[in-house]
Amino acid sequence: MPYAVLAEKLKMMPERYFDEISDFLDFLLFRNKETTSNTPNAELLAAIQESEQMLNDPNAVRFDSVDALFADLDSED
Repeated sequence: MPYAVLAEKLKMMPERYFDEISDFLDFLLFRNKETTSNTPNAELLAAIQESEQMLNDPNAVRFDSVDALFADLDSED
C-alpha cells in the first residue's frame, strides 16, 4: 500500500483509536528491527571465514579474468 493511501486512511480514523494504532506501529517497528538485524548468522560467518582462508592461502588457484576461470572450468570436463 502506498504511503499516501495509508496517510489518507489515518486521517479518516477517529482519534480514540490513535493509541491502538500507535501501539501496533511500535510493534511492527520492533518486529522489523528483530528480523533485519545486522548480525550475521552462523552460516554467513563460516562462509566469511572460509573465503578469508582461501584469500590468504598462497597455494590457492587464482585467475586474472573471468574468461580464464571459465576456461579452467571447461577444461575439467
